[in-house]
Amino acid sequence: MGELNKFYSLADLVFVGRTLVDLGSKQHGSDMIEPAALGRATVVGPYTGNFADAMLKLRQAEGILIVQNEARLLDAMSVLLTSPIQATEMGRRAQEVVRREQGSTARHAKVILDVLRAAERGAFPAILR
Repeated sequence: MGELNKFYSLADLVFVGRTLVDLGSKQHGSDMIEPAALGRATVVGPYTGNFADAMLKLRQAEGILIVQNEARLLDAMSVLLTSPIQATEMGRRAQEVVRREQGSTARHAKVILDVLRAAERGAFPAILR
């Protein structure tokens, strides 16, 4: 765990493993957020279900490239490696998404603590009634 980040920091282009073939519903993709956070051009396959929210935001920002098969992966890698400006811009957009979304753990913790404090006072939020 954590070793890939070192390699991502050296890369011009990253393909995220476990996304090109269906390994079952519990195995849909590795973490594309790490290379995106480093501003790396990132390519994934169609199986990214474990990261649906992140993928939606990265796709909306055009900060990630999705390929459907091995042939398209080769094409995408070739294009991005020969178009460094395009790759750099894609990585920059991905990095902006990650920066914009940072702090979600703290926001979620605040919501949970607010609910617990309300419960202590007997003032349950509508969602718990």
